[in-house]
Amino acid sequence: MSGSQRDTVRLYISRLREYIEERGNDTRFSFVLVELPFVVGAALSAVMLGLLLFALVLGAVTSIGTGTEFVYMHSSRLQAASEVRIEATAGFAALLGLLVFWLVAAAVGFALWSVYAVYKLVAREVDHRRRVDRIYQTVYELFTELGVDRARLAALRDRVDDARDALSEHSPGLWAIVYLVFSIVILYILHFLSRDLSRHERVERRLYEQIYEVLREKGVAAARPPILEGEATPERPTILYIVATLLTLGVFLAYWVHVVNRDWNRHVAAHERTEKWLLETLEALAETTRS
Repeated sequence: MSGSQRDTVRLYISRLREYIEERGNDTRFSFVLVELPFVVGAALSAVMLGLLLFALVLGAVTSIGTGTEFVYMHSSRLQAASEVRIEATAGFAALLGLLVFWLVAAAVGFALWSVYAVYKLVAREVDHRRRVDRIYQTVYELFTELGVDRARLAALRDRVDDARDALSEHSPGLWAIVYLVFSIVILYILHFLSRDLSRHERVERRLYEQIYEVLREKGVAAARPPILEGEATPERPTILYIVATLLTLGVFLAYWVHVVNRDWNRHVAAHERTEKWLLETLEALAETTRS
């Protein structure tokens, strides 16, 4: 390669480094940020359901007890016992009402938190789509400048487009508002986040295989891209997850959110390693131009 080609490679490396560092929401999210509100929400739902069942059982037992005492107790004793029961019931009802109030207040707070979590989850896919597309477009342009075979460039062009199109162009704010109004839509949001990631990874693995082959043809001795390690993220069984969520009255939803966030965190971590590999490999490519 000529000196001008070396300068070209370094120019593209500079552009790539800029795009790689512009992560935005394309990063790993903690348990507290996106999973905790759904875990706490599921726990609060279970507690409120338990309190409702307890109140119904207590009311039924109280009614039965009153009927039995009416038969076996004298009227004066029945009246005294009834007064004690009324006072005890009133005190318990006040305590139960206060507990329910705080539970509902907490549920509302964590529900609003979950809206923010939904916004972040969708925003991550959108930012990832835009960022990696710029990276792949830059790599494609670099290979074009270096005179890579047209057939290989055409195949690479297809993989770049497929990797971008596998991820959806959503509006995070719109989905957060829709979720706030119709919380059931979370089932579809989790579905497309899982589906898009699985499809994107499958295409991306083929793309990096081609990038790796081009670099080897250019004389760069490098290890395989880290993103090719292990298996691609599988597409989760949405129907099974929806049924499990309904049968558990929403408790399973917390696990589903955890799975989606875990899969995306792993993908982002793989990208961090692979983008570092890409810069180092292109630096090696630039070094080969000196010989």
